[in-house]
Order: sequence, then C-alpha cells, then structure tokens
Amino acid sequence: MTDYNVYRFTKKEWICESVRALIIISFTGMLFFESIIGMLLLLPAVFFLMKDRKEKKMEERIIRLRNDFKEFVISFSSSVQAGYTMEQSVKIGVEDLKRLYPKQEREMIKELTWIYEQLKLQIPCEELFADLAGRSGIEEIRSFAVVMGIGRRQGGNLVRIARRTADHINRKVQIQMEMEQTVSGKAMEKKIMFAMPYFMVFYLRVTNASYMDVLFSNMTGHVIMLSCLILLWIANQWADRIVNIRL
Repeated sequence: MTDYNVYRFTKKEWICESVRALIIISFTGMLFFESIIGMLLLLPAVFFLMKDRKEKKMEERIIRLRNDFKEFVISFSSSVQAGYTMEQSVKIGVEDLKRLYPKQEREMIKELTWIYEQLKLQIPCEELFADLAGRSGIEEIRSFAVVMGIGRRQGGNLVRIARRTADHINRKVQIQMEMEQTVSGKAMEKKIMFAMPYFMVFYLRVTNASYMDVLFSNMTGHVIMLSCLILLWIANQWADRIVNIRL
C-alpha cells in the first residue's frame, strides 16, 4: 500500500518538473549572472527545486486525504445511525465519495475500497484504519481507529461514538480550512515579495543596463549576486514555515 509520507514523481511528472526547474534556473542564471557559468553555478538548485515540489505535492495529497476522510466519516456516521453494519457503512461511504468525485481517482476512495474488501475477510476495522493512519500520518484517522476499537471491544454505543467522532473530526477539519483561508492572503504576499527582486533586477537591466554592469563584469559581483539569491531562498523557506500552520 501507498506510504503517504513519501512522494514519488510519475514519469510524466518527473519530466515536467525537471523542465520547469531547468527553465527557472536558466532564467535566474541569465538574469542575475548574464553568463553560462552563472547558470552552471545554479545547477545544484535543481535538486532543491525538485525536493520542494515533492513536498508541496505530498502536502496537497495529505490535504485531499484529510478532506475526503471528513466526508467519509459524515457518511459513515449517518449510515451507522440508520442501522447499517460497519462493513455496509464503509461501502456506502465509498459510494458517496465516488458520487462526490465521479471523474477523479481519489486516494481515499482506493484506500476505503481496500478496507471494505479486508472487512469482508473479518479483519478488525480499527486495525485497517490504524494502518492507514500510520501510512498517512493523519491524526484524525488515528483518532477514528482508536475510538472505533474501544467501542467494539468494550461494547459501547457505536451509533453515539460514530456521531461524536464525526462531529469532532468535522470541526477540526473546518478549523484547519478556516486557518488556511486566513493565511492565504499572507501566502500570496510572500509570493509577491519573493518575485520582487526578479522584477527589480529585470527592470534595471531593461531601463539602465550600464547600472548593473559592475555586478556582471567581475567575480566579486557574481559572489554578491549568488549570496543574494541564497538569502532570498532562505527567506522564502522561512516564510513557508510561518504560513504553513497545522493543528
């Protein structure tokens, strides 16, 4: 099964991301160094750009899993309250997700389909969801597995437990989404601030090229430009951590 804490590019993604990284490096090298040597100096940055894209895609996948799980739990809770068994409730949850995303191959649909097949083999529900929680690192799934396990072993009111668990997970995901919306404006400001040095250098080179010649004609200028790019990258990584708030 898929380990969601590790992201691997598909062949198509790898080609697209490699081309994207090389274009960025080429543009940056010519803009800040005006030489092939400058571009070669920046080639190691391709690794960091690819790594950054992997982390962003992995984060997007985790967000999809969390949001889809919220929808599943709501459906699961309603089915349990309607008198369906746990196995039937999981099946209904899968069908509801398929109706919600009819033309998309969602990771949660694949996982829940596999869980449903394992439930038919009499494998405990909490073990299957605990396995998914371990592979995804999503705390909401882990909590769901623990609560379902306690309810089954101690003979608790499964309907009440499912409803309360669904309400708790729904509130937590809603709070996370509200936090993301709150900081989305700051994230856009960060992107603009990151792009500003590029626009400033480009503007100076277009309007007054001789003003920048001192930075392109000697090694000291290249070192200064390289240092500025490194500081810009560090500031961007720092800003990413500030706006990336998680519960």
